[in-house]
Amino acid sequence: AGTLVWAKMEGYPWWPCMVVPQPLTGQQMRGRGRDQRLHVHFFDEPPTRGWVNTKYIR
Repeated sequence: AGTLVWAKMEGYPWWPCMVVPQPLTGQQMRGRGRDQRLHVHFFDEPPTRGWVNTKYIR
């Protein structure tokens, strides 16, 4: 947790964010193989969170 990364969501440009635990479950990773996703906090206004496939994380 706390790793700074760039993430890409469909319809949006690459955006800076931080890997963080999901507030309700504490998970920061879910899925397996090609469907593995990280929970991130996007540095936008207002701040948002989401699960992003690892192939869209840099």
